[in-house]
Amino acid sequence: MKIAYLLTSRLIGITLLGLVITTLLAIWMFSEMWNLVTSFDQSLLSQFKLCLLLIFMVGYPILYFLFAKMYAVKTTIWYLIQHKKAMLIDVAVQHILEVIQGNPELNQAVRENQLQSKLNILANQYHKKINTLQWPVRMLIKFILHRLPLVNIISEAMAQAQPGDGNILTLQKLLVVQFNKVTNLLFSRPKLSKLYVIILGQLAFFVVLKWYLLYFCA
Repeated sequence: MKIAYLLTSRLIGITLLGLVITTLLAIWMFSEMWNLVTSFDQSLLSQFKLCLLLIFMVGYPILYFLFAKMYAVKTTIWYLIQHKKAMLIDVAVQHILEVIQGNPELNQAVRENQLQSKLNILANQYHKKINTLQWPVRMLIKFILHRLPLVNIISEAMAQAQPGDGNILTLQKLLVVQFNKVTNLLFSRPKLSKLYVIILGQLAFFVVLKWYLLYFCA
């Protein structure tokens, strides 16, 4: 429940913020926009002006949405790492083990301590398994794997294995250790600095666009 709240509240909140800012600025620029629409023809100049207007009216809301999606996922992952790190790692490792146990070739590779040579097969099947999960979990795991390539994690874990360690339980312990190590290194509290850049960029674009439409579309 908490995970769903973190995802949806950040995603909807920042997207709505972008829509509100864009709407307010569009109202402020309504007369210039109306002049553009009423005087529009097929000339390249008119088409260029229309493209600028579309960037402002459509492009920036999309940019807010993309940032909101990224920030929502990062915030949720940060929460999970801070409060439910062990559970998150157990889930990720358990999915890996399920893929291995469901594939005789991978099972044999683990017993022979030769999983390194089958990492691409394992990674491909793991990604297919992820695609069958519910979208919040799927989105979170895909984001984690974007930062933590699965092949690298397993490869580093297997590098710690000793001769004769070819079994699932040993692999599970090594994967848990490796996941703990990389999550501590790669994930930090998400920041809103990029959102401020988007807002300032839109305000600057608005000033230039309003001035341009005011003096060249009159």
